[in-house]
Amino acid sequence: MKTFISWTVSFFLLAILFLPRVMDLPYPQQLLLRSLLPICAIIWGYNQVRFSFREIKGQWFRLTVYGLSLLPFAICALSCARVISLTNIHIAGGISAQRRAALVALVVSIAILTVFDLYFALRDGSRRERDLPL
Repeated sequence: MKTFISWTVSFFLLAILFLPRVMDLPYPQQLLLRSLLPICAIIWGYNQVRFSFREIKGQWFRLTVYGLSLLPFAICALSCARVISLTNIHIAGGISAQRRAALVALVVSIAILTVFDLYFALRDGSRRERDLPL
């Protein structure tokens, strides 16, 4: 079952990377899919190691990164539901500089959080193989 979940999450990660390029999705839906990358990396890492909260309770940086990984998804989901209009780039009169800066910050934060989450997943996997604590 662990291998099946690992393959499924890995396939989903690759699909998220290539699906917006293949399909002609609007920009808010592309960002929503890409904002799932950090969450998928967390799930993949948990599936590899199966850590408990007790093991990571004192690791505040990890818990902060995990918490912040949910923020871009929440922003993009609210934007797709048209509760907020951050990712709507089709505005009459063009996109403002503040909105452009916020979108760049959102995309960069998704990339950075994905890298941190993958780092934790790979580091934890190698530590678990060598019977070291997380």
